[in-house]
This record gives sequence, structure tokens and C-alpha cells, in this order.
Amino acid sequence: MRTLSKFAVIFLPVCLLLAVILLFAAYPPETAAAENVPELLDFEIVQPEEGYFPVSGASHIAANSSYIAVYDSPSHAVYVTSPERDYSSSFLLSAGEEVTGLWLSRDTLLLSLRTTTSTEYYAADLAAEAPSLVAVALDVPADISYIVADEHNFYAKSDSAVAVYPNLLTDAGLTLGKLIEDRYVAGKYIFAANERVLYFFAQNYTNSEYFIYSAEDERITDMESDTGYIPASVAYSDCGLVAARRDENILVLSAEDATEVILDTGILYSADTRFAATGNTLYVTEDEGVEVYTLDVENGEAVHTETLAMRGSSDTSLSSPADIAISEDGMFVADAETARVLMFAKEGSPLTITLDGAPTALASDGVSAVYAASEHTLYALTLSEDVLFARKMCAVSGENILDIALTEDGVILLTDSSLYTFSPSVGIPKKAYEVSDGVAVSAAQNDVIYILSERGVHTLSAADGGIAELLDFRTAELLGGTDIAADFAGDLFVSFEDEGKIVVLDNSSPDSLSVSREFTLSHPVAQAHPTAFVLYGGEAYFTSSTCFVGKADVGAVTEEEYVPPVAPDTGSAESMTFATVTADTDAFDEPSRFDTMVPVKAGTVVLRYDGASSWEGYTYVYFNGRLAYIADSLLAEVAPSPLDARYTLPAGAPLLLHPAAEENSAFSEDMVFSATDDAAMLDGGKWVRLDVDGIPYFAVADDLLPYVEPDEPVDPDEPVDPDEPTDPDGPDRTYGRASADRPGGLVGIYILPDIESAVATEVVDGTRMEVIGEEGDFWLVAADGETLGYILKSELELEGLTTVQIVSIVLAVAVAVTGAVIFVVIWQARKKEKE
Repeated sequence: MRTLSKFAVIFLPVCLLLAVILLFAAYPPETAAAENVPELLDFEIVQPEEGYFPVSGASHIAANSSYIAVYDSPSHAVYVTSPERDYSSSFLLSAGEEVTGLWLSRDTLLLSLRTTTSTEYYAADLAAEAPSLVAVALDVPADISYIVADEHNFYAKSDSAVAVYPNLLTDAGLTLGKLIEDRYVAGKYIFAANERVLYFFAQNYTNSEYFIYSAEDERITDMESDTGYIPASVAYSDCGLVAARRDENILVLSAEDATEVILDTGILYSADTRFAATGNTLYVTEDEGVEVYTLDVENGEAVHTETLAMRGSSDTSLSSPADIAISEDGMFVADAETARVLMFAKEGSPLTITLDGAPTALASDGVSAVYAASEHTLYALTLSEDVLFARKMCAVSGENILDIALTEDGVILLTDSSLYTFSPSVGIPKKAYEVSDGVAVSAAQNDVIYILSERGVHTLSAADGGIAELLDFRTAELLGGTDIAADFAGDLFVSFEDEGKIVVLDNSSPDSLSVSREFTLSHPVAQAHPTAFVLYGGEAYFTSSTCFVGKADVGAVTEEEYVPPVAPDTGSAESMTFATVTADTDAFDEPSRFDTMVPVKAGTVVLRYDGASSWEGYTYVYFNGRLAYIADSLLAEVAPSPLDARYTLPAGAPLLLHPAAEENSAFSEDMVFSATDDAAMLDGGKWVRLDVDGIPYFAVADDLLPYVEPDEPVDPDEPVDPDEPTDPDGPDRTYGRASADRPGGLVGIYILPDIESAVATEVVDGTRMEVIGEEGDFWLVAADGETLGYILKSELELEGLTTVQIVSIVLAVAVAVTGAVIFVVIWQARKKEKE
């Protein structure tokens, strides 16, 4: 025996201690606790509403009067329910384990699992509050080849003996009751059991022997030396022995001697068929589910009563759910395999419509607009008088549509190579963005578009009908992700089909994405494998590849629940100054929310509320009708241009302390104010600032009229020279008439000497006006003592009248006879329109 040296005795513990210290340094307890731990999240099955049994590929089945147990190969799970569906449980198996047999004895489930090295046995007490599988040892007899059960025992047979295990499951597992080594049970037999009686069929093709054996008394009670029938499978029912040979119909034989055929069920038995019987009910695995029959011996038939399966083509079943959307009318589900869209209405029966191809995607605005997409075609879905209609909107050739989303301007289509925009008013999809790794697309607030890929998320803006990259591509490990959506708090939710989970991504960083929460979807029976989901309220409604629709409360923030940060009090601003944006950037309702972000071009003028910002590094500003935050570093102060003019502010026109002010002032009569400046051309020159009692107020430039000083009044007491000719219009007054390009035509008069400025009014061809000023190519004109605005010199005849104008005057006089001069009517109409 070798011994350690003294140095080694000391050195090894020291090394172990150092290793522990280094381990804790590398992974301190705080760090481990801070890591995201998946949460088990219970979900509810929404569809089907009843008759639910999550089987899509049954390969083994067991049944008794209390339970039905099925092994479902696609979901790799054993599902247990009751015939009345008032009980349900499930057992998810580990990778590498395959069920080779299922048996039920009263409340105990027994199953055999084949692993890569051996066969193992597990049992579960179905009457327990939370049933779970526990390993049990069936060591006797050696080399078990066949197992059956009745309501009392499990019977395990080898070629030489039968072991009887009572169904009482204890902490020690299943305990051997007795071992029957009678020579009569030795050999290759299959058998059924009922009330401790075994019904044996020999598997020797030279001897079709059948006998009944009492396991309690350990003796043969009846025997038939040659039945002429050697079944491949057998089960006991109250009607007789249910037996079948490969590629022949399942029969019900007399249990007394197995020679009389009581009933030919007409159900073909194949190598993949499994069946179980209890009472007068027969359960048969068929394709993707379990068919249930009632054995009607009196009428000589097996009556089909129901199908235990998730997949189907009925109005309430699904075969391959691909997407989901919700509107005010109900829930829409795209079922790819049956090329249908199903609508589960909030009231009334489910509705379906068949498309030309397999539907791949759905989208809804949550109210009434619902769109569906097949591989190459976009449809608009409408509901009319309890009938669902699909109208083709457009097609995308050469590319496959993967997903769709709705924005204010239309539909976004994600294909396997690009992103398209579609507007119903245009009718043709327009390629807007190259993306070849997209999996799903979702629209959030302010038309922010999120494209899910396996490597991360593309963040785009679909504002104003265009597509622009909002953020650089943010990488994240999203392999296996199937769908994406954002809630009103800006968090991103992503579903994963294979892992049966939904994760929440922290969306607050422009550079990276990280998982903030992770939900593993849990249910007593169903295995969730979400292919798509939609956020509705605080819940995620999801379609599962196991052919159901579920919902889970993932804590999504709704529009009603979302409480945005308190906006700065613009009234508390230390001052209001103007600035220009020095480079293309983005403005935010909230600096950490990319779905509140809008692009801002360099050179845009903004009004700064200095001292009012509540976010460090950002200034609160107004521009283009909105309030937002812009980074301080991208703002350069600009001074407005002073104005030296007076304007008439019409009665009722608003005056504001700043353009976003909630309250405005207005006067009940026309007022005259001095202009202070052009408001730095804020909003493209929309505003002019006026001096109102020493305070600058914002007024809409289109509301203002140029002010003209009235003429000096004539002194009635001043003597008149009788020799001077009388001029009713005055010696220094100039008049002209509007000149349109046709009789009765209208001529525009502008508020500024610029045809790009707003039109103050329009006058009819031939209208007489006084010229009271000149500005370049314009005359400033008035009528009836009221200043109208600026008219092009080319549209005012100062001297003489043309034939066209004479006709116009006649028309104007005709209108005047009715009680109003036509330009006054037009002016008043325009004022009302503005108000």
C-alpha cells in the first residue's frame, strides 16, 4: 500500500482550499443569485375549450375504468386523463428514453423505458396530489418478456415463470407478491388478465393452444388445445377477449374457449397499432391520435364515439398552427396544414375560411383590421353576417412571406430575403429593406419595427410610410426563437418552440440585448411548444405545435397600465431659447425607449425649455408639433431674426406663450400688435412672435394680416376751393381692378408679398380695390377701408377696363344685388374655415 509524503499531506489540502477561494472569487454568491433563473409559468388552454387531450402521435396506450394513459412520441411524454376528462396529468421523459410499454392497475401507472443500455421500469401513483414517476425494480423473473395488468396486480412473465406484483406503490416501489413457476405458464405465451384470472394464447404456430389460468389458485381452469387462432395482441373486455393478428381486423372472441368470434370490429390491425380495452370500450391508436369505440355486441359492430387527438380539420381543431391574432371580433388562428384561418368568435360558433395556400402569418390592429398571409399572397379578412371573407390584396413572387405586421400606413411583409411595405391605396408591395435572416416581425408604438433573427434583433422605423434603420443590429443568442412582440413599456418578448418558453429582453440599451426574465410554460398535461404569440392585455396568447392555443400571464404592460414618466413642466423653464440640430439624430419621448424615438434632420429648429429637462444629458424641446428630448451635445443656439412690423390679429385667433402650451389667449375683436421676431423659423416659419404688453407671444403667421395706418380724416370745417375739381376718390389715391384669366375667375391675395405665403382671400375678376402700398412684384391692396393683403401686379389693372373685366363687373354687380359683395363673402368663408 502506497502512502503520501508529509509534504503531500499538507500540500493537497492547501491546494483544495485555494481552489475553493478562487472558485468563490470567480463566481461569488451575489453573482450567482443575480443570474436570471427561469420561472415556471402556468398556462391555460384556450382552444379547444373541451375534450382536450394533447396527443399527436400515440404509440402506446393503457386503459382501465378510471384512467386512459397514452405515450405521445412527438412530445416525448406520457399523458393521463380520465374517460370523463375530469382528471389530467402528464410525465415528460428525458432525452434518450423511449416508452416500450404502458399498464394501469387501479391508481398505479407502470411503464417500461428502453435506454441505450437497458430496460428500466417506473411507476406513478395517479391518486397522489402531484403524481411523479419513480423507479421501480422488477427483478423477478429474469428476462421479462410480457406484462399485463388487472385491477389488482401487474403480471410480469418470462419464458419460465410469471411474477405477480400487487399494485400498491410504496416508498420501496412495487413488492413481489408471488412467483408462479407452474409448467403450464412456461413457454412463449401472451395473455390478458381480469380479476386475477389469466387468459393465455400460445405463440407457437404449431400449437394454437388457449387456456384460462387462476393466478390465485395457480391452476388451469379451462383449456382449448387448438383454437386455430394465434393473436399478436390481446386485451380483456366485458364483451370478451379483444384480439388481433397483423393485417387483419380486430376481433372480439369468447373468453370461454377463444374459438367463437363474438364481434368483428372492422378495425384493421397493423404493426404500429396498439389497443386497450375496458368495460365495453375499445381504444385504438390510429395515425396521430386514439380512436374510441363502443363494442356493441347486440348489433354486431364497433361504434366510433370520439377521437383523442389534437390534430384535426374540424372547426375546433388544428393540425399545424402557424400564427395568431386578436381583434374585437375574436381570436384568429392560422392553420398551415389545412390551409385555413379559424376564427373563434367572442360570441357564436367558430368560423373558418380556406385560403389558396397554407397561411403563414396573421396581423391585427386589435380593433377590426385583420390580415393573413400565405406563402406568396396577402389577404384582408372581413366578417360579415357571421361569414368570414378573404380578399386578395397583393402578391410577392419569388419570395416566401414569413410574417406580417401592421403600421399606421399599411402592412409590413417579412420575406425570406427582404422587408416590404404595402399600402392598400397603392396596391403594390414595395421592397424597403434587405434582410435575409429574419424569422418574425412585429410593430410597436410609433411604428417601430422589430425583426427577430436567430442572431439578434433588427430595429427599424416605419414612420411616414418609409423604412429606416433606427438602431444598429443588436446581437443576442435567440437560436430557436419563433416570434417577437413588444409591450407598452418597451420590453421585448420572444418565444422559443423547442424549449417551451417565453423570454423578456431588456430593450433599454441601444447597443445590446439581455434577458431580464425567462418563463418556462407549465401545465399539468399539455406540453407547450409556442410557434407564435400575441400580447393581449397582460397575457401572451400562443399557438403550440402540439395543436392547441394557450394563454399565460407574462406580465406584459398594457396601454392602460403603462404610466409614462412625468413630462417636464414647460412653465417652469428658466427660459425659452431657440436652437438648431447640428447632425441627424433622434428625439425621444423617453430617452431609454426606442419606440418613442423619431428621427430629426440636421438643421431642424427647436424651441428649448432650458432648465426643464428631467434626463441628464438631454434637453426638453418643441418641434413640428411635438415635445421630446434631444441630446444636449447636438443643439446649437440660434437667434431669431427681428421683425419691425405691425400686424392685425383677427378676433378669435390664438396667442400662445409657446407652441405646445395647453392654454391660449384670444380676443373678441381684431387687435393690432408689433412683431418682435420670426421665431427662428420654427416649424418651417409657421410662427411669428408678437409683443403683447411687453411679453413675446407666439401667433400663427397664417392668422396675421398686415396692418396699414388709416388715412388722416378730412376736417369738415376746412374751406373748399370751388374752382378745384371734385375727385371723389381723392387726388392721391390709386385704384385698380382684379384681372383673372377668365370672366368670373378668382384672383388670390396673399398675407405676404410672396406667392408661397398663405392666401388671405380670393376676389372675383374685376373687383375694384385701392392700392395702398408696393412691395416688389406686389401691390398692397384694400377694399371698403379694410386691408386685404398682397396681389401680384400682373393681376391688377390700374388703368382702364378690358372687355373681359366689364363682363366680370356685371357678374360682380349681379352678386352684389343679392346683398353681399362677392369678395366679402369669400373672405368671411375663409375666416370661418380658419376658425
